[in-house]
Amino acid sequence: MGVQEPFESLLDAARSGGEWAWSQLYQQVSPPLLGYLHQQGAKEPEDLLGEVWLDVARRIHDFAGNESGFRSWIFMVAHHRLVDEWRTLKRRPRVATLPDDLPTQTTESAEEAAMGGLSQSGLLALLEPLSGDQRTVILLRFGADMAVKDVAAAMDKSEGAVKVLQHRAVAELRRNLLELVTKQPIGTVTAA
Repeated sequence: MGVQEPFESLLDAARSGGEWAWSQLYQQVSPPLLGYLHQQGAKEPEDLLGEVWLDVARRIHDFAGNESGFRSWIFMVAHHRLVDEWRTLKRRPRVATLPDDLPTQTTESAEEAAMGGLSQSGLLALLEPLSGDQRTVILLRFGADMAVKDVAAAMDKSEGAVKVLQHRAVAELRRNLLELVTKQPIGTVTAA
């Protein structure tokens, strides 16, 4: 996490209501957490991030572990909130879309500019072909730096299933990256 205070002191201060401790935890964990929620297709990632931190604040006294365990725990809470959101959205009726002739936004928000820059680099495009579970495993393992056992707990899967998902996702990413680098789909033959 890279915090300045020893983690145990920081955690004790947060449990005691120390605003500086909560601020430090938030600043360290929120950027990758928000990226995870955004990449996983959260309808309102910032709102969901707030809900995650509310859950963490309510349950901080239940947490027992070290710094990496704390980070894994927060990502697990986020994943569960995301799954809850998906379930809720599945149950809701679809809302009609707006007509195409409405004026569009002419200025780009900071988030759109940042995500556009990522999209242009091709990184997000590489994750798109992955299944939802594969994408989740990659984001939790490498984006959130979670251990296989923690990802398995967060996704409610066995460690073996997570390893298989990771293996298949990495193989797919390797193929996609090779296509991107060569600018030619794998398996096509060019005439000489």
